[in-house]
Parts: sequence; C-alpha cells; structure tokens
Amino acid sequence: MLQVEQSYDQTNFDLSPFICSFIGSVFERSRNAEDCTDAEAKLREAYSLLIKFEFEPANTIFEDIYQSGHEKEWCLFGIGMSYLVQQNFSQSLKSFKKISLKGTFAFLRILGTGIIFMVQGKNSEAEAALRLVDHPDWKDVAGFYLGMVLTNQKRFDDAVTIFQQYYKSSNLPEVFPLGEAFTEIKRGDSKKAYSILNNTDFSGFPPLHDVVQFIKGRCCYDLENDLVSLEEFGKVSSDFLLYDEVHWYVGLISYRIKSFQQAHDAWNEINEGNPRFEEIGLMKGMAMYEAGDLEQAAKIWKDFSEKHPSSPEGKFYQAKAYFELDQYQQVLDTLENFPKDSSLTMNAIELRAVSYYRQENYEDAVKWFRVNTSGVIDVSDIQTTINNLLGEGLALIASKDVEAANDILMKLKEMKLSDSFLEPLSNAIA
Repeated sequence: MLQVEQSYDQTNFDLSPFICSFIGSVFERSRNAEDCTDAEAKLREAYSLLIKFEFEPANTIFEDIYQSGHEKEWCLFGIGMSYLVQQNFSQSLKSFKKISLKGTFAFLRILGTGIIFMVQGKNSEAEAALRLVDHPDWKDVAGFYLGMVLTNQKRFDDAVTIFQQYYKSSNLPEVFPLGEAFTEIKRGDSKKAYSILNNTDFSGFPPLHDVVQFIKGRCCYDLENDLVSLEEFGKVSSDFLLYDEVHWYVGLISYRIKSFQQAHDAWNEINEGNPRFEEIGLMKGMAMYEAGDLEQAAKIWKDFSEKHPSSPEGKFYQAKAYFELDQYQQVLDTLENFPKDSSLTMNAIELRAVSYYRQENYEDAVKWFRVNTSGVIDVSDIQTTINNLLGEGLALIASKDVEAANDILMKLKEMKLSDSFLEPLSNAIA
C-alpha cells in the first residue's frame, strides 16, 4: 500500500477560530439582554455572529455602531477579533490600537494584543501581555489563553495548574477542561485528553460543541481507534469553520482501514484554498491507485503535475500508474527530465529502466539500470541497488551479452544473497 504523506503535526491544533466563540460568549453573559440600549442589543447581535464565524455581517454591524458613536471600544475589539481569526494580523492590531487606554478598556487592548502574539507564536510576548489582564470581566479569558501559551512553551504542568485553578472560580468553567485536554494532547497523552473531554459536561457552552467533537475525533485517531474516531467526527456540524480538517482526518482514517473510495471522496470535499490542497491532490490519486482504479489515479496525478510542474511526486506517481497499466511509453515520456535531486530519483530511474526492458529495448534498459549502480547517484538504498543489478543482468542476457551478465551475477553473489533470489539470473545465464 502506498504510504500517505502526513505533514500535519499531530500535536498542532489551531484554536484561534474558537477565540471568537469564547470572547463572544463572555460578552453575551456580561450584558443583561432584558435591560440594554439599542446599541447594546446590536452589539450582542454582532458578537453572536462572531460565535458563528459570520465575520462580514458581524463587522458591518460593528462599523454601523462605531459610526453612531456608541460602544466604540467594544466595536473595535470585535472587529479586531474578527480579523485575528481570519489571520489578518495587521488589520487586527490596527483595530486594537484604536482602543482607549483609559479605564477598563485598556485591558481589552492588552488582551487582544496578547492573543495576537499567541496566534503568531510569540509566546514570551503573549505571556507578558496576558498576565497584565487583571480585570474581573476578562481575567478568565486571559487565564485560558495564558494556559495555552504555557502549553505552547511545553510548560505542561504549569498550564494544567492554570486551567484547574480557573476551572474552580470561572463563570465559564467549560472552557478550562478543553484547555487541559489540549495540553495533554501536546504532551502526547491523547488517551488522557479523551478521558477529560468525555468526563466534562459542555452543554452549558454550545459554541464549544464542534471543537470538542473535533478534538475527541482527533484523540481517537491518534489512538488508532478508527471506528470511534469516525463516529466522533460525524458529530461535527458541517458549518464548522474548520470542517476541511474533518474531511482530512476522515480521509486518513478511511485510507488506514483500506476504504479507499471513501478516502478519495472525503479529500475531494476539501476546499482549494486549503494550505494542504497540493498534498491532497497526491493523496486522492493514491486512494484511487489502491482502490484499483489505475486510470483514474493516472488522471488525478496528471492533473496534479500540470498544476504543479515542479513537483517530482506527481510525475513519479503518474508514471507508476502508467506502468501498472502496461503503458510503458507513457512512463518514459512522463519521467523525461525527472529531477536528479529528488528522494524519488532512484525509484524513477528504476521504473524507467524496467519500462525499457518491457519494451525489449535492452540497450537502454542496461544504460538506465547502470545509472543507479555506477556512482552517478548516491546509492543509499541497498534493495534498490540489488534490484537494478538484477535488472541489468537480465537485460544483458536479453541482449546476448552473457559475459557481462555473468559479471553482474558474481557481484550479486558477493552480497551473499540467497540462491533462490538469484535463480532467475542464474538460469538465464545457464
């Protein structure tokens, strides 16, 4: 089975999208819905939209309220948070810097800046800022993200202490077990993380439902509990901001349990703007290859190669599919000008040599088998070296050069290979 590439760091979860859920819920709980001004009511509506990740309509309301001269600092903070989650850090910081440093609003400005630092990976700056937030309305929020920063710094025990400390006194206790579970995942203990999530009642904080289900699914993936993982991912709503990640893991799990069509279909749902989209193009072809649909695999890899001409992987796998389809000239055409410095270079040369051999072009077959064994390329894979020597020997026999083939056989015998392995070449020479 072809090895699926997994460049995704198994401990790297991006929780920045849930910042809005957290902040928005804090705001909603801090305002009395039955006794508020028109501006406050609109502000509640805007923060409710943030919780749903509906950034454009939320920002429109924030801008309208801001222009009316009401709740200006809260509007600036909401706009800043919206830009932050969309990874537009310059616009986010610009909004936060407009927040007044007078009175309690200074804590909003510091909090927003600290969260930006956290998302950017500037952990020391983030920790310094978040520890300054001492206002009772925002201390819980700062405490949660302080725990996250400590986790990012691999200060796991300190982070757990923070989460457990705030859990006992917070108005939003549900978020702190989530932080503790996240810390255990980063520590490498997905089993403990899953236990924490399973033993916590998150029903009082609906915005956390999808992230909790997502992380539970991810824990089960790490534990290779594939069926439970699929079940947990299946509980994530389709409007989840990171639903592409659900498709990603459903694809990985399906591939692992050899449900290759399901893997392809899951990866096919991932949006083109996803940063992993190039890798997914290769993986969809792998799924079709393992499903036995070689023509579809070749087509997927051909499309991939045309979109990413500098990627050697696309060309190699495309050629591999053509080889399995006995389309040897297509193999040779695809591997023309294959890069010499790729991790797949030796494999590509061997594929090319065998394709010439299958075409009964023994002269070129010998030439390409020799490339992999003559020192032109650093031969670090002993099995590939043996395969190419054996292939070269058979090609020499086919071209009637028995003496040279016998020299190859002697080289192989020096490697103390079994007689049964060398039997095809020995019999051909005899």
